[in-house]
Amino acid sequence: TTPQQSRRFLSRLALCLPHPAATIKRKQTSRNYANERTHAHAQAHTYLYAQAHAMASLWKKAKNAAIKTKIRGEIALLERECVGRKKKFGVELYNLLTNDKNKLLGITAGTLFEGKQKQIKEPFQRARDDMGGIQARKDVKQKDLDVLEVKGAHSLPDTTAEEKMRKVGKHMTDAGTSAKLKTEMALIDREMLIRKEQFGLEVFQLTI
Repeated sequence: TTPQQSRRFLSRLALCLPHPAATIKRKQTSRNYANERTHAHAQAHTYLYAQAHAMASLWKKAKNAAIKTKIRGEIALLERECVGRKKKFGVELYNLLTNDKNKLLGITAGTLFEGKQKQIKEPFQRARDDMGGIQARKDVKQKDLDVLEVKGAHSLPDTTAEEKMRKVGKHMTDAGTSAKLKTEMALIDREMLIRKEQFGLEVFQLTI
């Protein structure tokens, strides 16, 4: 082989081999891609972890809020039940203090609660005064109703068609008035019940 042929062979071989600078560049590109992929993976992992943590935190808050709401609801029901029982106590106590048997025995609010006579007696006196006024209004309505019923029971027989028509009209008017009086009396009964319940709320703590 001549020197010229050797140089030609080496030149061809050089064309086939990659340039050292190109090799270095490709390695750097590969490393950069790997670094970028690792960085992207790390960012994705961080994002997913943050999202999972946020969701867990929201779920915990929602769960705690639901528990708090449930507890508040249960407390409200218990408070309502307590208030209802105090009201019922007021009705029972007021009726006990005002029934005829206790009046005959001379039993009063003061004698039932030794040591707390004044505290019990004052709200009882107020309740009794209020109940007296309410009862007086009911008695007026009852008297008017009794009058209507007596008139209807003792009406004279009809002698003419005109009297019959007039009596029918009056009967309808009286029936409407009677229904109105009964409704008003029912409302008064409700007012009396509420006043007794209020009495129970006022004195319950004093009986403990």
